[in-house]
Amino acid sequence: MRHILIFNLMALEFEFQKKIISENYKNLLNKYGDSYKTGQWGHDSQKFRFEELIKIGDLNNKKILDFGCGIGDFVKFLEEKKITCDYVGVDFVPELISFASKKYPNKKFYCVDVLDGGQCEPADYIFISGVFNNKIDKAESYMQGLLVGAFASAQKGLVFNFTSNQVNFIDSDMQYFSPEEVLKFCRENLSPRIFMKHRYHKCDVCVYVYKE
Repeated sequence: MRHILIFNLMALEFEFQKKIISENYKNLLNKYGDSYKTGQWGHDSQKFRFEELIKIGDLNNKKILDFGCGIGDFVKFLEEKKITCDYVGVDFVPELISFASKKYPNKKFYCVDVLDGGQCEPADYIFISGVFNNKIDKAESYMQGLLVGAFASAQKGLVFNFTSNQVNFIDSDMQYFSPEEVLKFCRENLSPRIFMKHRYHKCDVCVYVYKE
C-alpha cells in the first residue's frame, strides 16, 4: 500500500515530464514508423545493448517482461537469437503499445504506468533498456521509482542499462547517472545480489539485480 501511495505521488510530480517523453516518442513513431530510430537508437547500439541484457540468465522457457518496450524491437532480437520464451511488453505510451500489438499479434503488450499505481504482471526476468536515457528533472527519483515498481514483479531478476556520468563529454539531450549511487540504491532497496558492468561500450552501464 505504501509503494502505491509513493508511486501516486511520484506520478503527480512527473506528470509534465512524462507528457514530454510521451510526445517525443509519438513524434518519433510518426516520423520513422517501424524503425529502431523510433526508440532513439542506432541499429548497432540497440543490438549491443540487447546482447548485454540477455546475459542475465538462461531465458529459454522463461517468462520475461520488457519494461518500456516501445514498438517491440526486443521481440525480433530474441527470435533472431532463437530464444524461446513467454514475452510480455509494457510501455506507458499508448501509441507505441498499439503499434507493437499489430506488429506482433502473437505477443502480449500492455499500457502500464507503474508510477501511477499500474501493476506489471509477474515474470521471471524484467528488462529495462533505454528508459533512463531521456534528459529530465529529478531523474534519479524517476529511475528509483521505476526500478522499485519493476523489481516487485520480478521472480528471478531485473536487468537495466543507463549512461555513466564518468565521461569527458556531455550531450545536453542525454541523462547521466552516477554508477556508485545507482549501485548503492539497488543494494539498499532491491537486493544485495547485484552485478554491474561499467562502460562495456563507451559510457554504457548494465546492471543485473537478482532476487535473494
